[in-house]
Amino acid sequence: MSYQFMSSNPRPSDMNELNDCAVRATSIATELDYKAVHSVFAKHGRKPRKGTYIATMMAVAKELNKDSTFISYLGTRSCASYAPTLSKFIKDNPTGHWVICRRNHAFAVKDGVVYDAHKSQAGSRCRVLYAIKVK
Repeated sequence: MSYQFMSSNPRPSDMNELNDCAVRATSIATELDYKAVHSVFAKHGRKPRKGTYIATMMAVAKELNKDSTFISYLGTRSCASYAPTLSKFIKDNPTGHWVICRRNHAFAVKDGVVYDAHKSQAGSRCRVLYAIKVK
């Protein structure tokens, strides 16, 4: 399977929001409305225009889908040699809806296609630190 990228930004233009990549990724992966997902993140402690902790993302995923699965590639080995690249992750997980976390960024992967607002942040060689399967 080859790497595919789809530029996507579900944030409505009337919202004054920044650093919301986790909200956007979760909205895309779960196929739910951005504002509804945004309010769930706020309920779990995300501040407006601020980034999101992985614990918050896990709590939101569990609330939106009780069957969500969390994978952490951080362990005792160094991240660079242990965490898979995005293209390897997609090859190993060709189906499903995922929220993928790399260093300082999150994006969605739906059935092997990457959805993000910035292609440079979700390159095929970026390292996957966390993956949350939401569908």
